[in-house]
Order: sequence, then C-alpha cells, then structure tokens
Amino acid sequence: MEGEVYSVYMVSGSVDNGGMHEAGIRPETTDNLAQAYELVRRDGAVCFDGIGPSAKEAVELGHKIFSHRVRSIPEAARVFVGGEMDRYDQPDHTKPLKPHTDGFAYGDLFPDYIMLSCVNASAQGGESFLVDGYEVLANLAASYPGFVNDLETIAVDQTEADMQVSNSPIVQYNSANRKLLRRNFSQKPLSSSQ
Repeated sequence: MEGEVYSVYMVSGSVDNGGMHEAGIRPETTDNLAQAYELVRRDGAVCFDGIGPSAKEAVELGHKIFSHRVRSIPEAARVFVGGEMDRYDQPDHTKPLKPHTDGFAYGDLFPDYIMLSCVNASAQGGESFLVDGYEVLANLAASYPGFVNDLETIAVDQTEADMQVSNSPIVQYNSANRKLLRRNFSQKPLSSSQ
C-alpha cells in the first residue's frame, strides 16, 4: 500500500456548494484480528497483512475477523487481469482504474462485506482506494435530490460482456431495506426498445 494517497470528492461540473464531504477512504493496515474488526466497523474497510494467497485462507480470515457474526461466506470468485479467459487487454498498472463495484458477480445476494485477496503485488502502481458510495449519494442528494431518485428508480443496462442480462437501477434495496450501489464498466442506458 505504498504510494500516492487518493482523495475522492463528488463534484458535478464546476458546481461546489461548499458542503460536500470527502468520499475517499484509505484503509488502515493491521495484522491484528480484533483491530481489523474494529477498523472495518469504523471505516468500512481495512487492509489485513499476514494472510496466505489461497481462497481457503481468505475464507478462514473472514471467519476469524467476524467470528459468530458470519452467516455465510460463499466460495471465492477468482479474478484475473483481463478476465478468466484473458479476453481483454492488460490494464496499464501505472494509471488508476476507474471506480467500480467489486463483487458485482454476487448480484442480488447483497454481501455485507467483500474481501479482496491480492495474490501477486504489482511492481508499480496497484494501490487501492475506496469510494464511499453512500457519501457520494449524500453529496448528490444535497444538491440534486431528483437525480438520486432517478438512480434508485430508473433501470440501466448493467450487463457485463458474455454475462447474463442485468437491467436494474444503480441504487437498489434488498428485502431488509439495505442499500446497494452498483458501478461497473459496462453500464449504459437501456435502449428504447427494452
């Protein structure tokens, strides 16, 4: 996690009402399980040192951090640079990747937490930063409440290449009224024929 620190602010064009809140998160790093739980509860994220590279070790870490609070931890979803079949060009690791929602493949299961296990560190770049989607929505609601309503009610095409069709709003709620925000690189307006 060496390198540049990113701060992400939600701004629309050149409009700044002076009341926008920082929406970037730079997670603290620890190798202490109790502290990891407290940091993820406080900040929404934590970087944990000292875990092996296997999916089994990542699942075990989830159980250790959340202990009796775990309802389920699904099988790890492997992610390769360029996709499982390396269909896409390799990204330029010297440039930031645009914000996106990890765990999109879990769909409507709405996981409470996503664990990312880095198996191979990038020689250059590779730093992580997080965007607090709830804070982004709060910033938008302060200036453009109608736009937030649109994000909750207007479906967009969220279908990723070679995946099942997914048309839904960017902001969704599950049966327990818990909010989920989705951002992927494939989002586009629905055509008028759908």
